[in-house]
Amino acid sequence: IAAGSEGVVSTACATIPSSVKTGVPTVAELQSRFENVHNKCRQAINVPQGRLGLEGQLVGMVLATLKYPPKPEDGLDDDETHLVKARHFVQMGTLEEAVGELEQVASDQAQLISADWKRAALDRIAVEKALRVIKMECALLDESCLNDIE
Repeated sequence: IAAGSEGVVSTACATIPSSVKTGVPTVAELQSRFENVHNKCRQAINVPQGRLGLEGQLVGMVLATLKYPPKPEDGLDDDETHLVKARHFVQMGTLEEAVGELEQVASDQAQLISADWKRAALDRIAVEKALRVIKMECALLDESCLNDIE
């Protein structure tokens, strides 16, 4: 009954993106992959405005290495702060907040760098939400069956 075409379980399953048919990364895998994304985004953010060539990329790499990143509590609203906050959320396992911070990064190059990671994180989020709904529905059905027996 619950898995029928109009049931809660079927509705939850319908919210899962088709891209997860090949698998969905674990939170630990996403955390591990984010370190590389973070480093590359930081370099992209530090490329001087209008200097996207090799020289600009080298400057971005040097600045990303030499500059201390801002602290999340500094209250700044810039790309590096959003990136630092995203890293913190990834480390905490709160992927929705991490994706939200990455969405606020204005650098087009950083957006391109983080796009695959964000897509994988959103897939993980969708699967976890669907699983929560399915587990809740199963628990309710289990409770209902127990009440019918009594």
